[in-house]
Amino acid sequence: MATFLTFFKSLKEKFIKPGKTIFSYERKGIRPNRDWNIILICAGLMLSALIFIAFYFYFQIEEGQIFMVNEKDSQREIKINAELFQKIVNDINTRIENLEAINHPGKIPNDPSL
Repeated sequence: MATFLTFFKSLKEKFIKPGKTIFSYERKGIRPNRDWNIILICAGLMLSALIFIAFYFYFQIEEGQIFMVNEKDSQREIKINAELFQKIVNDINTRIENLEAINHPGKIPNDPSL
């Protein structure tokens, strides 16, 4: 009977006090230092990878091994549709004239309330 009472008291103490400590982050699974270390290490690795990739592309472009253009393709003749080009030029000129008309009106009417 005495063992039953001690067992009952220990069981009662477990349920009365939930076991919450003052600092909850001291529990086994929650460690902010470890989490911050993981975040900083991942950020450092990503930054290092980006720097490496940037230098790789820079030196590849400088040496002419990447983004190469064939000279015969760049020297070919460009054909311009003259009618379409003239239509676009006329449209731009019309817009400029409209903008000038809005910004500088000819005669401002007098105030009719006077």
